[in-house]
Amino acid sequence: MDTTPRHLAPAAALAVGTVLGGVLTTVIPPALGLALLVVLALGAWCGRPWAAHLAALHRDRHDRSTFDAIRGTAWSWIRGPMLLAVGLTVSAEAWGAAPWSSPWVAPTLLLAVSIGLAAGAWLGRPRRTGPLELGPVALGALLGGGAGLHLAWMLTALPPGPAAVTPPVPTALYVDLLGLGLVGGLMGAPLHALALHRTTPHDHARITTTRDVVHGLAMVVAAGIAIALHAAGLGVVGLLVLVAAGDLIAAAIAYRRLADRTLRLVISGIVRMMYRFRAPGIEHLPAEGPAVLVCNHISFVDPLLIGAASRRPVRFVMDHRIHRTPLLHRFFRTVGTIPIAPRHEDPEAFERAFERITKALREGELLCIFPEGKITHTGELNPFRKGIERILATDPVPVIPMALRGLWGSFFSRKDGPAMRKLPRRFRAQVELRCGEAIDPRHVSASGLQRRVARMLTA
Repeated sequence: MDTTPRHLAPAAALAVGTVLGGVLTTVIPPALGLALLVVLALGAWCGRPWAAHLAALHRDRHDRSTFDAIRGTAWSWIRGPMLLAVGLTVSAEAWGAAPWSSPWVAPTLLLAVSIGLAAGAWLGRPRRTGPLELGPVALGALLGGGAGLHLAWMLTALPPGPAAVTPPVPTALYVDLLGLGLVGGLMGAPLHALALHRTTPHDHARITTTRDVVHGLAMVVAAGIAIALHAAGLGVVGLLVLVAAGDLIAAAIAYRRLADRTLRLVISGIVRMMYRFRAPGIEHLPAEGPAVLVCNHISFVDPLLIGAASRRPVRFVMDHRIHRTPLLHRFFRTVGTIPIAPRHEDPEAFERAFERITKALREGELLCIFPEGKITHTGELNPFRKGIERILATDPVPVIPMALRGLWGSFFSRKDGPAMRKLPRRFRAQVELRCGEAIDPRHVSASGLQRRVARMLTA
């Protein structure tokens, strides 16, 4: 479901309202503006919506994903007004005068933040098809922390007063504020969608209303923090450091909750930088529900390529020796790989792997196996083992055949000796992951799958 129009409306309203508000400060005396805000606050208070919204928020606490999403969006709405305050304060401090003394200084700096928020919301919006992409949340928060600290450092290096206004300093300010706003949109957009993703349409109106009330309170909190920091003499640099610290804390929390989604996004970016990667037929992977992906095994980066191509998280069955690699063991555990040992080496580990496979499929996950059981030494397809038949006998789910082409001879393959012990000879090589149509589990055999994958490799 595409929620783009609903999702971009608040960001667009914020951008327009920010510019209009900035212009109005040039013609409306501060006392009159404060009086108007008091009248608006009294009108909201007379409605007395708090009891109903607090009760709704208490109910939402029982759904952890919804409650976490509301808390995450609350932080994005705290940092947004803080960044607007940064733009307003920078315009005052850098020009050595009140913002309203130069009509377009404050509005344009504030507009940079608002355009960033709107652009981030558009980039992070839910797509019409495929699962909800939550990878940008932790990455966006991390980048926001870095950008906030950079801007704070840059402002401390500027001389005070009009001397600060020398090219290209204004451009740098615009770029930093635009980037901070962009990060806010990238964090907020997926979380806005997540708040509604696991709820029924009947509950959407209640959750949306409760979320909006929380956002309103968050903006009030942001204004209070900005006023307190200004009164304490910490100024705009203190405000930026606080926003950056909050972003870094949010990044740590988001990574803990969404480690697999975050790593998948990072890996996808790395893969597409290293290779000219195509995945024809990837639409055959089901948008939801369990399935088994079956692929040839030609290099040590095969799982990374498959994971980068899939819009859904994929659980991989992996040789137990590779799974125990010292530097990679924690990473494999984070992404949920399932180690398996040959029955003759460790019967208990062998049976435990099949138990975990069954559990994953019954929870609706995508599972990928390499039926050859080892990485090829010759570039040719090894015989498929019968583990796939045992899996389907217990859990008859669709099987999607896949064929990786273009990796033989790469740094990560075993051509001309052990992998990763020779100098890389190719960069941006053409690599293709061909995905076939789903096969009915009743018609699957190890030998039949091997023939199908072999045809896909040579077609």
